Amino acid sequence: MENVCLCGRATKYQCIRCETTVCVLCAPEIQNPEDEPEYKPMSKVGICNQCNNTAIAGCRVETDDESVVLEDMEASNDTGPVQFDTENEQSSTSAVFRALETTTNSSSKGTDIQVPDKRKQWTREQKLEFIDLYKKYKNKAKAAREFKARYKFEVKASTYNPWINQEHKLRNSKYKSKKAGAGRHAAFPDMEKKLFEEFQELRGKGVKVKEWWFRSRCKQLMAELHPGVEFKMSNHWFDRFKSRYDISLRRPTNAAQKQSETLRTSIQQFHRYLRRTATVKATELEGVQEGIVGPWELRDIANMDQTPLQFCFNTKGATYAERGEKSVWTRTTGEGHDKRQCTVQLTIFADGEPRIKPLLIFKGTGQRIPDREKRQYDPRVVVKFQENAWCNEEMMVFWLRNMWKKPNMFGQPRDRLLIYDAHRAQTTERVKTILTQECKTTLGLVPPGATSKVQPLDVTFNAEFKKSVDRLATEHLSTNPEQFMTGKVTAGDRRVLFTKWVGTAWQETSRRLKDTVIRSFVKCGISLPISGSRDSEINIDGLPDYRMGESADIEEIEFFSDSDEES
Repeated sequence: MENVCLCGRATKYQCIRCETTVCVLCAPEIQNPEDEPEYKPMSKVGICNQCNNTAIAGCRVETDDESVVLEDMEASNDTGPVQFDTENEQSSTSAVFRALETTTNSSSKGTDIQVPDKRKQWTREQKLEFIDLYKKYKNKAKAAREFKARYKFEVKASTYNPWINQEHKLRNSKYKSKKAGAGRHAAFPDMEKKLFEEFQELRGKGVKVKEWWFRSRCKQLMAELHPGVEFKMSNHWFDRFKSRYDISLRRPTNAAQKQSETLRTSIQQFHRYLRRTATVKATELEGVQEGIVGPWELRDIANMDQTPLQFCFNTKGATYAERGEKSVWTRTTGEGHDKRQCTVQLTIFADGEPRIKPLLIFKGTGQRIPDREKRQYDPRVVVKFQENAWCNEEMMVFWLRNMWKKPNMFGQPRDRLLIYDAHRAQTTERVKTILTQECKTTLGLVPPGATSKVQPLDVTFNAEFKKSVDRLATEHLSTNPEQFMTGKVTAGDRRVLFTKWVGTAWQETSRRLKDTVIRSFVKCGISLPISGSRDSEINIDGLPDYRMGESADIEEIEFFSDSDEES
């Protein structure tokens, strides 16, 4: 199929830049005539006059053998083909194409000219890199050429000569600093050095260091090292001191957890206890109860834990206000809702099925709660009240007898394995007696400080569950902002809303993370065959080379029960 050029001639060629249909006379780059039998139909073989006319007048293009100067050209569709004052039209036109690629607005597909920066700041490491190149080649020019090839920027002698002369100062300067010796120097470097050394010693012991310690200790050191010298210890000094020694205010990564390496032995004992217990139980229940993990099927293995939830909204934190206001105040309900919390107790199973409802513990006695409010509670949760919204011994007894205790098909409780941390209320003699005698349950206590390592709820579930609750609460606030901004929501309304958010979040998270929960029990070393064939699948965070080791006696785990650690 032939197209028509702007000059009226039938053609099958296109401009290589704007893809406009052009004929052999209007495309100087075309070498084969139109009647050439080997031409390629609709191929991009030339450049049209309009694209040529966009070239900048007087643009000089360097070629291998000559320079081509583009003369002034007037953009018009009626002009004839462009003529070049060179003997080799092909090479000249190719040079023009290269020049056109560097011009702006040359076509619909053109690119902007990349103008190199005139100035550039070099870091300490880059300056030392140039110095190393100079020492390698023993030649500044050669070092400059290789440095330019690396960073695409030419460095002049006036720039790199001071680098070479200040090599010693550069190597002693601060990491990634821009200028050697820049910044205000310390007035009392000996005092600051000793202060920093004591700070490092405290942090090495895990002591939390606040600003008041720096100021107090600085005052003492000044009295010892420079008696009689007045030193104000201003905010500006403290900021410069922190900058000089790379000190910043940081949040603890996990204040309740110990370092992974210090927990290795405890985690190994925990896993050995589970392996030893499963082996003994498998022998005792042989022919009566058999499963994947000794006598237990995945449905018999569970992990239970409590997590606190914020019970109020729109009362804490910052608020937007007009600039310049000297006082910014916010309305509160005046009923202490900003201090109330509730606790939710979750239970997940190794097969990922949500068999036990969440236990939601609110603050109070619950004696004055009207029946009208209780009927509005979400049926997917169980609501209880405790003076401090904690899970105490009475709450554990209720949970064991009413929610955990499940009979099998013969009317007797099936032997199961329950994993939870060494919270004081969960390790009392009364609780352990109910577990072993009434519920026929083997208890596995997570080592103190290792809940984030080997407890599936902390490893995979709790964070996602709390995110879901927060999302549901935020969605409700966005659709009903007046209720919460005016403080007209009662404590009863909040409890009802919270049961619905927790019920919905529990249902959504359990369904979405079912496979993840199954893998987390394996990753934490809980739902593994007693043969040890899958021990390589244990993956403890912070212990990449972890191995369970040899089996140990059951008594090794007894020290966990004596812990007073709170969950």
